[in-house]
Amino acid sequence: MRKIFREDILFFNEFIKNHFIYETNNKFCLTNDLYNHLLHKQVIQPFIENLIPYYINKPLPHTSYRLFVKIIRYICKQNKIVYEYKTKYIGSSYSIEYYISL
Repeated sequence: MRKIFREDILFFNEFIKNHFIYETNNKFCLTNDLYNHLLHKQVIQPFIENLIPYYINKPLPHTSYRLFVKIIRYICKQNKIVYEYKTKYIGSSYSIEYYISL
């Protein structure tokens, strides 16, 4: 992954704690359903706008769950935060859930 942020995103941990699903042992989960819920509650757009000063170049698009997760993964790398993902299969389709350890 290339570096896209100038420095650590200081408000990231607070955003995760306030909006992601708490699992166990300081692990927080992001799912496609949660992304849609946050989108509906208009939480994602202000978060993305707060990231703009941190970008080295132009901001990344965030128009889907896949692209939003890409931004989250970049921030985790920048802030040296461990994350893992699990693929959940439902019939012939699947979804990827991300677990972030704070």
